[in-house]
Amino acid sequence: MFWNTYSESITLLLIVLLFSASCTEIVRHFAHRLGFISRPAKGRWSQRTVALGGGISINLALILGILWLGKSLYAAVLAPLLIVFIVGLIDDFRGVTPSMKLMAQATAAAIAISQGYMLSTPWPVLSIGISVLWYVGLSNAVNLSDNMDGLAAGMSAIAGLGFCYLFFTHDQPTSAALAIVFVASVGGFLIHNFPPAKIFMGDAGSLSLGFILAILSTQLRVTGDSVHSFWSILPACLVLVVPLFDTTLVMISRRHAKRPIMIGGRDHTSHRIFALGFSERKTIGFLYLFGLVGVFLATILVDADGFMFTTLSIIGLGLLCLLVIFFLEIFVYPSPSNQINWDSKRSRLAGQHSLPLPILYMMELTIDVGIICFAWIVAHQMRFYEAKTIAGYDVSTIIPMLPYLIAVKLGAFSFFKLYRGMWRTISLKDVYRIFKATTAGTLLLIAGAALVTRLEDLSRIVLVLDWMLTFFGVLGARTALSGFRRWSRKFSDNECRAALFGPPSLYHLVRDALKDENGIKCIGCITSEKCSDPTLFILGAEDELQEIVAENKIDVLIVGQNSSHETLNFLAGNGVLLRELKIQLS
Repeated sequence: MFWNTYSESITLLLIVLLFSASCTEIVRHFAHRLGFISRPAKGRWSQRTVALGGGISINLALILGILWLGKSLYAAVLAPLLIVFIVGLIDDFRGVTPSMKLMAQATAAAIAISQGYMLSTPWPVLSIGISVLWYVGLSNAVNLSDNMDGLAAGMSAIAGLGFCYLFFTHDQPTSAALAIVFVASVGGFLIHNFPPAKIFMGDAGSLSLGFILAILSTQLRVTGDSVHSFWSILPACLVLVVPLFDTTLVMISRRHAKRPIMIGGRDHTSHRIFALGFSERKTIGFLYLFGLVGVFLATILVDADGFMFTTLSIIGLGLLCLLVIFFLEIFVYPSPSNQINWDSKRSRLAGQHSLPLPILYMMELTIDVGIICFAWIVAHQMRFYEAKTIAGYDVSTIIPMLPYLIAVKLGAFSFFKLYRGMWRTISLKDVYRIFKATTAGTLLLIAGAALVTRLEDLSRIVLVLDWMLTFFGVLGARTALSGFRRWSRKFSDNECRAALFGPPSLYHLVRDALKDENGIKCIGCITSEKCSDPTLFILGAEDELQEIVAENKIDVLIVGQNSSHETLNFLAGNGVLLRELKIQLS
């Protein structure tokens, strides 16, 4: 009876999609006639008059699809969906207190859980508690993500497609059919919501989308050997990476800035990307791509064995930590009067650390621990996987050696001063320092193993592979933030402004060299030397460096003189990229 064939699935998709698109157009027409519209207001992203009520069409399409699928989904999916939809609709029309909204979401979650739609843990009571939090949290995460035209609907459709693929390939026809209904319902609305949006979904739509995504995620199962079913939450998190990442980022940011977590603001991931100079459509496209990458990784992780599952999880966690730090440094809140006043529409970094230094150091340590574990595990995988002896090394070498390995290498990293609260720039001297630190860590590992086991359980090839992976992993983590900045400037719609800090005689050379770099324009020279040539564009003297950079909105400072200028360190900490001028004769 369920939708086992592609033809039946496509039929269901097209019918629900056409119904959703038509219903959205009808709702939009009546919303304008009844005055149910969103008007421009302070603090709201959209400054246009746009119809509300898109959530009505989404939910009507969902209800139609669920009725079509049969009675087995009435109690588990349809009943809780109606509760969330009605509360969201009342909130759109008249407003609902947060406590009432949470109570309704918890009630709907309890109904779904009672029908078996819950996360799996070794303890049933814990499963119920975590599942309730998951339903409520994901519903509100999608609600928070509805902050830019086409964002919540688009990323929900991508997540739905991911679940649909995973369910089809793992022989879960009922869940796959529900995912098809979900994608079709959202897709019909997205036709009218893609920027510039003609209609908004409101809470009636975003809360319902989050709730159905939570239902779908509880049905995902990992199939790899030696991976407990509880860890199915990780592939589900990858499918839902956009709303979960955005919610985590906003909570950290608002807590650190001492702002109310439940009050809206322009501090979401989409707003930060827009502040980098991206257009609204490019911002949406980037987040769509982010969601697609998450879905792709989830398809790999769900079938991975224990080693691959652990490895990919470590890599993903490290990259997400770096992205959180990168986005936290982008200006979204008003700056204190004693900080540089950057233009809010341009790519600017905060004038002070977005997180306290101890927390940044802890994040650096966490990333390094992940790199050390990743390198050690993968080195053994590369060496022994073909020989089918990896399981023996898992017990005898890999796991027992990890605590000692982590302690030794972190000690070496600390001795060579690799910790400075996240790296914003990196030089050849820094690369050499990382080389010495990783080499010292490997040598200490060999020395310790020689004393304890006389190197009986260590493979020389594993040691070489471990050193290489650790070196490139640490180097990549240290260069990631500057790499993110360079990438964002390359694709930004705003031109990056540069200035020479040095002898004016070098200005034309620097200007011509920067012409080959995408999106960078040299606007002048900062120097105390007297110069009468009007083509050199002298911006000011050296003792006014900070004011000149702020006034001219300079992103990159080309340093062409030997200087230990304190202001340079301050500007580097404020996100101005410092580049040393080096002249090579050929």
